[in-house]
This record gives sequence, C-alpha cells and structure tokens, in this order.
Amino acid sequence: MSTALESKIEELLQPLIEAEGYDLVLVEYLSGSKILRLFVDKEGGISLEDCGTVSHLVSDVLDADGAMQGIDGSYKLEVSSPGLDRPLVRPKDFIRFVGSEAKITTAMAVDGRRRFLGELKEANEDGICIVSAGQAWLIAYENIEKARLVPTF
Repeated sequence: MSTALESKIEELLQPLIEAEGYDLVLVEYLSGSKILRLFVDKEGGISLEDCGTVSHLVSDVLDADGAMQGIDGSYKLEVSSPGLDRPLVRPKDFIRFVGSEAKITTAMAVDGRRRFLGELKEANEDGICIVSAGQAWLIAYENIEKARLVPTF
C-alpha cells in the first residue's frame, strides 16, 4: 500500500519514464533513512547504465516539481532493478507473470489465511487466483497488501 508521497511521485514520473521505454514498477520512500527508491524494468531486463539514465532523467524533475517538498533536509535517490523477487503491484504485473510462483500477503484474511505461497494460476482486472497448499484461492487486488515473485533457480 503506497503512501500519498509515493503515489504523487509515481503519478509525476510514470509518463516520463515510460516515454523513455522503461516501466516504473514501484516507488518506495523510506522516511527514516530518507531514501526514495524507484524500481524500473524494461523488455530484456535492466542494466546498471539504465539505472543511471533513469536517475538523471528523474532527479531534476523531482527537484523542479517540488515533489519532495515537506521532506526535512535532503533525500537520497536510488534507481534499481525489481530483482528476481520482483514486486507485483498492478494488474498488468500479475497478468504478465501468470504461471510463476508468488508469495502473497493479504490485508484481511481469506478463509483464515493471510499468507499464500504458490503458483499464480490466473489474473485479470479484478484479482488473482493462486494455488497454495493444493487449493485455489481467489484474491481481489484491493485485499493484496504485498506480492512478490519467488525466484527460481
């Protein structure tokens, strides 16, 4: 669940980042350490050079727009690949990774459970179906608190 600041930054940066051929996967602000972390991806994966490109692209926009006003002092911008345990945030993320193993935590219990580990069987605009412990579970996006892919080696 994103904060108002994270949502504002995502709304500001997403069109800019997408225009350059990247996908803004997740915006994360760690208030204690004042780190603004952007997870970006692109077809074929992200390189260190890509992270640098995105960092230069967004840093001036963040400062000029005043999006970080209200933050006491300076902040650190980090641009990163979503990694092997990629966060699943939007319906298109879940749809893209149908057939993959995922770890899901829900905000409210579904039949007494809040944690699910299993294969992402289906995804549409309303929610997902994950097979966990031999049972299929339907979970609405509004109830998903956290979701990540499980790396396979």
